[in-house]
Amino acid sequence: MKKVSIFGRSVLSQPEYLKKAENMIISDEEVIWLLAEDLDMGTRERFMRMPGRHCVKTSELDHLQADVCEWWRAGGMPIADRSLVKDAPQITEMTYKELRDLAYMDDDVLPGEAVLILSHLGIPIHIRNICAPEDAPVVVKASIEGEPEYTMTGIRGQKNYISVNISRYMLGTEKGYGLRALEVFDRYHIPYAHVAAGIDTHCIFVRRQDFEPQEQRVLAELYRLPETENIKIENNLAILAVIGRHLTSSRGAVGKLFSALNQAEIPIKMIDLGFSSQSLLVGVAVDDYEKAIKAIYHLFVEIHI
Repeated sequence: MKKVSIFGRSVLSQPEYLKKAENMIISDEEVIWLLAEDLDMGTRERFMRMPGRHCVKTSELDHLQADVCEWWRAGGMPIADRSLVKDAPQITEMTYKELRDLAYMDDDVLPGEAVLILSHLGIPIHIRNICAPEDAPVVVKASIEGEPEYTMTGIRGQKNYISVNISRYMLGTEKGYGLRALEVFDRYHIPYAHVAAGIDTHCIFVRRQDFEPQEQRVLAELYRLPETENIKIENNLAILAVIGRHLTSSRGAVGKLFSALNQAEIPIKMIDLGFSSQSLLVGVAVDDYEKAIKAIYHLFVEIHI
């Protein structure tokens, strides 16, 4: 069986894990690939001296020929961040789509573009723990038969979001306003994480580090749009991604999630149920971030709905 191993950022950035990666045995059936996007120059030069190592861009993975791709990271792939939920169990298996959705909120997951390429090639992904290489891998493949142990496959989140809330009476009926507003963000190379349109408002979620350097320019251009009446900035927001291939087909699961957040006295700032119905994005205040993850984990894993 021909294997290709790829190391994640959490391995390459820590000397103790990098040493383990350097000492891995290379055989004719196994090659080490490094994603150029994850490497600083010093690490690249140090690691690439050894035979069997290849540094590639993520987009070049479409040339990969292998029976399995092993993705090595520190700590494996627990259901939730163990710095927040100490005893969170490992995920055992998931689909390519679930992994891509988790990658959206986890910087050390194989990039979504890489997952898409590997899924098109039909190459299974095995997620391995560099801290415990003897542990069984998390198996990622196109489809999985049977019911999962938990309705929620995993939960991830990121902080440092803000929302730009644009309002005017009956703004939602203005043809083309949403596109013109987003074009302002695009001109300043500010990607958006979520957009919601209501009767009187448009709400755009962006990363704080992307928005703040251009804030005054963006606001000035938005105010120049004739439909804009008022803009309110809400800071210190976080987005959680709750992933599960049976999330919406499990009766009442989403409703119980909102009930759990309500019982924990966590106001919901944003909701986005993906078209695939296996991912749910929830916006909360940064101060409620840890409490929200624990409440959702408790519901799906400890209560086990």
